[in-house]
Amino acid sequence: MERVSALVAALWLLGAAAELTLPPSAFIVHSASWGFTEGEVPPEEVLQSFSGNTECWCQHACLSEPQCLSWYYEAEVGSCTHLRVRGNTDSLRPATASAVFYRQALAYLGDWCADDRECSFLTSGVATCQSNTCSCPEGLAPTNKTACESCVEDQYYPDETDCHGYFMCYNGALNFQSCGQLAWDQSIRSCNLVSAVVGCV
Repeated sequence: MERVSALVAALWLLGAAAELTLPPSAFIVHSASWGFTEGEVPPEEVLQSFSGNTECWCQHACLSEPQCLSWYYEAEVGSCTHLRVRGNTDSLRPATASAVFYRQALAYLGDWCADDRECSFLTSGVATCQSNTCSCPEGLAPTNKTACESCVEDQYYPDETDCHGYFMCYNGALNFQSCGQLAWDQSIRSCNLVSAVVGCV
């Protein structure tokens, strides 16, 4: 199995060198050790889904796709789902999925992490691993899943790890604010009904 993974990785690196060269550690696979919340995966997290294949095929297909950061296989229906994110403890996954597998060294802001190295490649080294979540350093705010910037006084920033909260920049520092039972809606810069915020449960 390891030799097959190494062969897939080598072939992928040769074909994709012009696009993006991933670090060798990105071809090491782990089973997610954190728990997921049962539910439907938000469509924006799904890279692609396949049916009629094996779990082994699912893994190798993900390793050959640079945008695939994690995947799961549903044996009952023979379905493979590749995901654009690694996920975190509040991420949704179906109850029928096998373990969720993820690639080492590739994590976006808001994704689960074990150490700072896992956050550095996709965020150009700016993110750090804080409480097992890739996060912006203190005083910086996420502008998307890969970049952090100095916070602007009295601006609001979404919490990439908790859709029920947000940050407000006050005296040059981010201060967490909770929406309670509501969800933060960045488009209106206010708390809103959970059903009105895509991807929030």
